[in-house]
Amino acid sequence: PKAVTHCHGWGFAHLQMAPKHWLCINEDDLVWETAAPGWQKWVWSPFLSVLGSGATAFVFNGRFSPETYLELLQKYQ
Repeated sequence: PKAVTHCHGWGFAHLQMAPKHWLCINEDDLVWETAAPGWQKWVWSPFLSVLGSGATAFVFNGRFSPETYLELLQKYQ
């Protein structure tokens, strides 16, 4: 197998661009992370982008249930 060159600069660039320009996250936002916390994409896009913006991340680590989601929305909106 051949070696693969990888640049880790994309992570920093992602955190500089995604929150402001793609996700439109503001410092006073409360952002609900609906993706599963064990998923790698969850760490980058919703979680680190939210915290890196100074916003608040809301995380529910449970199975999907429409009733539960509606209760959480009513309680924490």
